[in-house]
Amino acid sequence: RFYLFDVFRPDPLAFPLILLGMIGLVQGERCRAAGAGAGRWDALVLGSSMIGVLMREFALLPAALLIAALLRQAWRTRRAGPLLQAGLAALLTGAALAAPRLLLSIARSDQLLDHMALGDVLTLWPRNLNVVLGLALPFLPVVILLAAGSARAGLAALRGMRLLLALYCAGVAVLTMVGGTDISRFTAYLIIPVIIISAALIDAGARALLVLFAVLAQLAFYRALAVVPMWSLDAYLDYYIVYWDRQSGETWLRVGEWVLWAGGGLVLGWASAARERTRARAADAG
Repeated sequence: RFYLFDVFRPDPLAFPLILLGMIGLVQGERCRAAGAGAGRWDALVLGSSMIGVLMREFALLPAALLIAALLRQAWRTRRAGPLLQAGLAALLTGAALAAPRLLLSIARSDQLLDHMALGDVLTLWPRNLNVVLGLALPFLPVVILLAAGSARAGLAALRGMRLLLALYCAGVAVLTMVGGTDISRFTAYLIIPVIIISAALIDAGARALLVLFAVLAQLAFYRALAVVPMWSLDAYLDYYIVYWDRQSGETWLRVGEWVLWAGGGLVLGWASAARERTRARAADAG
């Protein structure tokens, strides 16, 4: 929602390329797991990252995950091919990142680390708390869907992707820490692993009622259909929940709302599972 509203930022350009790169990564991992070639998907990942990194450093993540996947394959198979591919991917991605920064003359840099030392950034505890909240809040639908009785099967289906998804989330966390003031703008990139994990949980057999509840919770919590408040700066910042080191009463009300939505989903999931178990026992007894 932030990207659609605040369109002069580079994120609306970078996000589709990151999404395309992650699609290529998932498909490539499926091919590797099946013993098939994944060259075209790997090329899609690299191409998306090499173009996307011209807009946002977050676009490095798909290429970095591809390198990690190739290194893992090289370790497991003890073959030089994946290792060489990982080296080539690192070289191409590094060149795409470095070339414009070496060739273009930078008249002014206004990044966070231009104004604060890294140590000061990492020890700004109110902001650190906001970063933690910003990283946790997007996972609302995942928390709700975990209440499904089939959640274990859904997570098992991600066995080949769990490390890569964890690395993606870690990359978003690191870049958010050094990114600047708009925490919600950075943590919004977590919607990609949220979609992947949620899809696995739904595919494993999450109940339709729970899926509907998760969708409604996401729409309601993020005020997806509401007007972005522009009548005051405080209302605007409260709308996006976490910003720099700012915390207000509205921040904690929204966190409480998140807990209520998540708790409601868990109760709904457990109640549905208990009802199905009761029906199964009654059927067995009959």
